[in-house]
Amino acid sequence: MYLSSNETKASGLSRKTYLGIVISLFIVQLLVLIVLGYKARPWLTGDSARYLALAESLQNGRFGLATDIGIEPEGIRLPGYPLFILICQKLFNGRTAGVVVTQGALYLISVWMAWQVTTTVFSRRAGIVLLVILAFYPSIAYSSCQVSPEMPCVFLITFSAFILIRFRLKLVNFIVAGVLLGLSAYVRPNLFPLSIILTAVLIFYHRRMWRAAVALTIVPSLMLSFWAIRNYRTFGLLTPTTVHSGLGLSLFLASWRANVSTASLVQYGMYGKADPELEGSGMLEQVHGVNLRIGVDRDLPPTNMGAYPNNEKRALADKAFKEVAIENIKVRPFAYTLSTLTNVVRLWFSTHLPETIPVIIRLALVISGMLVWIAGILGIVQGLRSSVENEKRFALVAAGTVLYFSFSLCWLHTEARYTIPARLILLSAAASFMANAVQRASAAVGSR
Repeated sequence: MYLSSNETKASGLSRKTYLGIVISLFIVQLLVLIVLGYKARPWLTGDSARYLALAESLQNGRFGLATDIGIEPEGIRLPGYPLFILICQKLFNGRTAGVVVTQGALYLISVWMAWQVTTTVFSRRAGIVLLVILAFYPSIAYSSCQVSPEMPCVFLITFSAFILIRFRLKLVNFIVAGVLLGLSAYVRPNLFPLSIILTAVLIFYHRRMWRAAVALTIVPSLMLSFWAIRNYRTFGLLTPTTVHSGLGLSLFLASWRANVSTASLVQYGMYGKADPELEGSGMLEQVHGVNLRIGVDRDLPPTNMGAYPNNEKRALADKAFKEVAIENIKVRPFAYTLSTLTNVVRLWFSTHLPETIPVIIRLALVISGMLVWIAGILGIVQGLRSSVENEKRFALVAAGTVLYFSFSLCWLHTEARYTIPARLILLSAAASFMANAVQRASAAVGSR
């Protein structure tokens, strides 16, 4: 059974010892962050150049980039992360390192919030377990060391969970959490429906508060309505997210995932290189056919909407690859379904790590990622079965978040980085399960 609030205080450690352990573990988080930041230089990914260019365009009073037919309004990204980059550059004299430093600070604040929730809802022991896990679980910290939108989303999603779990539920909590979720959607537009899922689970939890809980959906909707109006005026399309989402491209790659190894797809997606397996699969023939039909270089990999020369070509590519993907799925529906179900788990930890990392470390990271995922799911199940109010509320928020990320991404993506924004919530659930298991084991030994 879970530790009560009184048992939490009686954790067997003096206050001084407990604080010493916690402070030491936070120092470890900082040291891990510094090492990863040093190793990750120059902190860039395949998407970084576009985000940096969009930040510069905001600096110049517009939101668009030069294409082969002139400057066009941006239809791939929302302005949240470019604006974040611009603010960081202003604070750090235009240095890209300022983005990484700021994201590192957001990471530590996010860890503190997750620790606070875990300690308050479960126990001191669970809070310590969370910090220990994070010392050996570098994927979240590493995402803060790249010019990529994951870390602002980690902060915003963790902050919203902190507001909804740590305090008594009132209308103001739902409004603040709604603002945070709305901001996260301006950074990563696929996060917008998360507010609807959390509204549903919290209404299920406390039906009498449904009027207040609806604010969790209404507030982000109002915030994104401004972008929907901008898209309608600019592109003639009333959508609160991206005009060129790249859904067709992602679905095309997913339709081949069951017939081509993930390693081959990752290499093709990251570096544009086709290995012998990919060359013999028939996938490249489809890529060449679509590219020639829409009038671009036949070898252009359909892995990034930004690689297409202008908005017209992006729209054509997205539509054409979506059509081909649907045909592929119709031919191999069972294989696609099986691959998608496998992806529900695979999205929560990286299975294909750079070969520059020693084999033993890669294996340890994969195994630890799998064990943390299993412990997290078991922790959520335990929370759902608990009769303690805070524990059940945490489990409902965690369940809604994990289910949303899993089933909104599994049919499109293979990259584990897309679940990074929800990882601290999963790790808190894992820490609660592990701490509870340790307590039970200790009680069993003591009773002998």
